[in-house]
Amino acid sequence: MDVIEKIIAGHIEVQEKTDFLRKFTELHAGGDIYRQNLIILSKFLCQDIRQHFQLEEKVLFPIIKQTIPVEENKKLAEIITEHQPILQLLTNLEYLLEQATHSEQKNLPAGLNLANQTVVDLLIPHADREDKQIFPLIKRYFRANHYQELEAKYFDFITHKS
Repeated sequence: MDVIEKIIAGHIEVQEKTDFLRKFTELHAGGDIYRQNLIILSKFLCQDIRQHFQLEEKVLFPIIKQTIPVEENKKLAEIITEHQPILQLLTNLEYLLEQATHSEQKNLPAGLNLANQTVVDLLIPHADREDKQIFPLIKRYFRANHYQELEAKYFDFITHKS
């Protein structure tokens, strides 16, 4: 599996987990199992999505920007600007998650489920736009040397992440 396939797989994982959350929420709106799974999903969103965005911004997007024609850069810039609102929502979600994990009460903090859903509501269309607008550019313009550079920077990122 190459780096691009791993990034796409990350998009699929988000979709699968969020589909599960929606179904799970409809079936089990309360109880300890619901609480535990909502906290697990919240942690996934806060940690994995933040790391995914860092990977894109520090590794993938710079290589794309230097590879694609200038007239294609608008698509990339639009995708990059979508990260900030999602990151702000993740900061709010992290605050609510902190309350939930350190609270001795059985009740979840008000808004934790809504915060998760709000992140997902922005994240899924964002990932879809990346899949439809950015990855075709990679397939069109990347050559073997670009993939080699991407692989090297990806593994450097993974081994040095904090």
